Amino acid sequence: MRLLLSSCISSRHIEALDLQRLPGHLIVIGGGYVGLELGQALRRLGSRVTLISRDSQLASNENADVGQALLQLFRDEDIDVLPDSRVLGVDGLSGGHVSLQIQSGNSTRTMDGTDILVAVGRTPNTTGIGLEKADRGHGKGTHPSERSPGNDGAERVGDGRVRGQPILHTRR
Repeated sequence: MRLLLSSCISSRHIEALDLQRLPGHLIVIGGGYVGLELGQALRRLGSRVTLISRDSQLASNENADVGQALLQLFRDEDIDVLPDSRVLGVDGLSGGHVSLQIQSGNSTRTMDGTDILVAVGRTPNTTGIGLEKADRGHGKGTHPSERSPGNDGAERVGDGRVRGQPILHTRR
């Protein structure tokens, strides 16, 4: 589900760190690194913070024990965390008064706050710019059909066949 949010704090810029006032109650949508870091920073500065994550654990790309430790840390710092939750709708204007409709399991509820930080990641908007016509400079060894594993048979990052999350964010 896509939400259209205007005039909200955005994680795409440094707006959240460039505020001239302290949010009374910041509602963070997203349980990844950006939402966790900015939510915790604003809590430590004195804002009340609620974090809404669609995943069952915080930092869902990490091992479960890391997510559990983060959850405990946030609870110790009086940050309200709502895992496995979805935002169904938003009313109001961030910076004044906002009201969110949130679904957790089979129940729905309304949450009021003063500011929203949307930290759910980004998708590149490349539709219609002719990217498929761009010469991407496939030279010797750069096209997937020209690559081969090293002598030891291992595929390496950058050879085009290694897929998935960067090693920093790999579950073990």
